[in-house]
Amino acid sequence: MLMTLPRRLLRSTALFLYTLVAKNQFFVNYSKVIV
Repeated sequence: MLMTLPRRLLRSTALFLYTLVAKNQFFVNYSKVIV
């Protein structure tokens, strides 16, 4: 299934997931600093 997907879509999806994880990690660290 992944092979049939366009490379651009795959890259944007990976970028979206990476940003999501990065934001999540940032908020976790931020809340740790506050608490």
